Amino acid sequence: MKLVYLCNEYPPAPTGGIGTFTKGLARELVARGHEVHVVGHYAQSLFSKEVDDGVLVWRLPAPSGVLAPVWRKISITKVLKEVSKTGLIDVIESPDFEGLLSFLPPVSRGTVVRLHGSHRYFSYERGLRPSRSIGFFEAQGLKRADAVVSVSDYTGKLTQQLFGIRDDISTIYNGVYIPSGIKSKSCYDTKKRAVYFGTLAEKKGVLPLAQAWRQFIIKNPDWTLTFIGRDSIYRNRSMKEQILEALGDASRSVNFVDGMSHENVLRRLTSYDFAVLPSFSESFGLVAIEAMALGVPVIFTALSSGPEIVNDGVDGWLSDPRDFRTITSAMNTAASSVEERKRVAKAAYYKCDALFSYEKFINKNIELYSNVCERNFKEP
Repeated sequence: MKLVYLCNEYPPAPTGGIGTFTKGLARELVARGHEVHVVGHYAQSLFSKEVDDGVLVWRLPAPSGVLAPVWRKISITKVLKEVSKTGLIDVIESPDFEGLLSFLPPVSRGTVVRLHGSHRYFSYERGLRPSRSIGFFEAQGLKRADAVVSVSDYTGKLTQQLFGIRDDISTIYNGVYIPSGIKSKSCYDTKKRAVYFGTLAEKKGVLPLAQAWRQFIIKNPDWTLTFIGRDSIYRNRSMKEQILEALGDASRSVNFVDGMSHENVLRRLTSYDFAVLPSFSESFGLVAIEAMALGVPVIFTALSSGPEIVNDGVDGWLSDPRDFRTITSAMNTAASSVEERKRVAKAAYYKCDALFSYEKFINKNIELYSNVCERNFKEP
């Protein structure tokens, strides 16, 4: 098949979960003989085209100004027409966020929208007023899709509610891919080291985590917390600066690491006693299952799709970022016992193998694309 992914986060550009997701899936599909293109807009002044392990990546300069959404559609359309010159595109896939699929020309047999979490979705989750224009494009993108698939049951059901979708939305859980050579955690002796990894973003719960750590460190003065990830701007200020303010004197036990490749982050994870990821809103939570697949005990969020990923007290712990004391409590539990950490880590490892196998994930996606092509066999 010839597949095109619309993605504005393909590494090594500043990336989030969608970028990591797309890179892993695209590379694996190429390895299985499929032709894969990734098209997106990036903070650069010139157009570029590169090959990444067989994946053809088209990076377009991101336009600015009031007409930016229009120029994005025009530039993506040009690339799609160029790609289709060498043969009809079988499937174009887009994330739901910002409705990248809306108002694009019919240059493929089928289209798929994957629910990673739209602007309207995350706005609802955080009690914020969504942009009407972005919400419009997202709705049009969903209408344009021949198939809509979600990364979690929770995200699928909430998106149905928010956009008034009548048809059922199937779920394909993200698979967890651990590069060869990265070994799982084997030693659980207490090193007194905790880790958060991911963008330093407000919605990821980093501020209540700072408050929780401030309380945790009172009874656990020898422990350290490492934030691995790039900074972001929240309310016109550096999130890192706001974390440091929330930490107060506890900042002496905290350090920050930026500029590390995703693979190196995974290599480093096993040196920590546990990971703490108390997000306010998650469509799935790829970072959580990455840690779980490496045998690293995880404190995840009790909100959104969190309970689908972690069974509290069985294969990890859940916390509610709306009450930082629940994060403190979970960290105290994780820090208190080597045997407890080993128990939940082992359960999580087997859960990942059963539910989040990368092999099963790839096979389900190939089946999805094949079904979309079969339903739309005629040339557009």
